[in-house]
Amino acid sequence: MLVYIVSSLIIMPPLVFFLVFKLTKRWYPKKKRVHVAGDATTLLFVFAVYFLLRMQLMAFEFYHLLLFLCSMFLLFVILHWKLADEIKLMKVWKGFWRSSFLLFSTAYIILIVLGIATRMFHAFS
Repeated sequence: MLVYIVSSLIIMPPLVFFLVFKLTKRWYPKKKRVHVAGDATTLLFVFAVYFLLRMQLMAFEFYHLLLFLCSMFLLFVILHWKLADEIKLMKVWKGFWRSSFLLFSTAYIILIVLGIATRMFHAFS
């Protein structure tokens, strides 16, 4: 049962992104639809990347991911403080969330391609 849940989490993020993008067509312009779809699927991409790393590295733990996310958020707080002198938490969170989407969706694509290449290499060697 757990295998089905994990495999669904790995496959779902691009499908959910596309579905949300298409469903919001009536209410938002194209640029805003991308933002809404990205905001809706960020957490799915984070968990998908976690499970892909866990399958490929066999030593990747959840606290590594939490430590990375906390460090990234702290970096955003410091950068915002340096640039604006005043920390607006909603602005910091929005920047963190959207950059997390970009980072983890890119990592997702790279890990999927690496996983397929690794499996093909092992199958043909």
